[in-house]
Amino acid sequence: MADTIACVACLDPARSVHTPTFIRAVEIARDLVAGPAFELRFFDDRAEAGVAAKVSGEIAALLPRAVVGHFASAAAAAAIPAYEAAGIPLLLPAATMARLTEHGNVIRVCDSDDDYADWLTGELAGRRFIVERLHSDGSAHGESVVAALGRRQHGLGGSGTRATVFSGSYRASVDFASGFSGGTLVLTDDADAASLAGDLAAAGVNLSRTAVLVAALRPRPSGLRAAAIAEEYRRRHQSMPGCYFWETIAAIEIACDPSFPTGPRFETVLGALSPGRRECRPGSFSLEGSGDEHGAACPRFCQRRCGAPARCEPRSAIAAGFLDARALRLGRPVRSRHSIRRQRAAVRRPFAGLGVQPPNQRTAGCSSSMAAGSSITTRRSLRRSSRNLPPPAACGSRPSTIQRRRRPRRGNRFSAP
Repeated sequence: MADTIACVACLDPARSVHTPTFIRAVEIARDLVAGPAFELRFFDDRAEAGVAAKVSGEIAALLPRAVVGHFASAAAAAAIPAYEAAGIPLLLPAATMARLTEHGNVIRVCDSDDDYADWLTGELAGRRFIVERLHSDGSAHGESVVAALGRRQHGLGGSGTRATVFSGSYRASVDFASGFSGGTLVLTDDADAASLAGDLAAAGVNLSRTAVLVAALRPRPSGLRAAAIAEEYRRRHQSMPGCYFWETIAAIEIACDPSFPTGPRFETVLGALSPGRRECRPGSFSLEGSGDEHGAACPRFCQRRCGAPARCEPRSAIAAGFLDARALRLGRPVRSRHSIRRQRAAVRRPFAGLGVQPPNQRTAGCSSSMAAGSSITTRRSLRRSSRNLPPPAACGSRPSTIQRRRRPRRGNRFSAP
């Protein structure tokens, strides 16, 4: 009999912008992660504490292997007592309120509000922002983020650009931005969606005059499974995953792990996660402009464009995973054009000025049958060998006495016969 894993969140897209992402994550995980040994069942908490408390009682009566979900922090806080009484582990892929992991049956896969506030404080101070006001929509998550930032208010002063931080749901963030004027507005993770720039413009926000930044949670998945999941998502939905997709996949992977819940370490698409003190802490933070292309939908898989190039990489680890998946499908090594260019430059560099020809570049990094002593003669090397000339590195420049073959020069066709 298959073990049941309860997947709980708001299932109404009209109420939550993250609903499609959650549903798609569970559907793909059912096919590519769980398999026939596990049954993933949906439950709707409508992102409300009262509904979540009622649904948690129904789930506890089923005694599932684990519960994945409750995206809203208030819903998770209302549901925890029922799971704790029944001894059911709860995996949180999106609920960030810090005090949720005080309960012994809770493991948080995403980052907490305290870790988020520590990062955001340092990021804003590093960019010379002065946070003048902190606002929330009154939700449990919004109040938790504002309280965490308020405790670190000493790191948000100084001199620089004025900024206002608003923490709340997606709809509340758009409504607040529509009435905002002056300085820079920083929205928190619940406002992270590919549709944000369009919704802000529709609400009358002039993004050329009002700077709107989003302090988002953007995980960096890696490995063959992550590449296969991303490719399947693109095939089904012609886009890339949105906010909290990868955390949901990782939570389901942990629930399906044979050593769960006592194992000290779990291999997931976010890497090896060790829930020390019931916090996995993937550290997937990113501060971006609302008009930037959503990182999850970027076709080049850019990690982020956050203005800190020293800490950013042009390509994320998932790009390497895509190459690995393609190599597995084709049965031969596959490399990107960027890596081939870098290796060719690295191979040429030691031979510069030594008067010797570098090894053939076309065999570098290829299959063992090609790279094991075989050489592919290029057209340029064939021309040189036919003329009995040394390579350019040895002779410095080509002699001017070389007689090139030229086509016979034709007369002017407009001249008289």
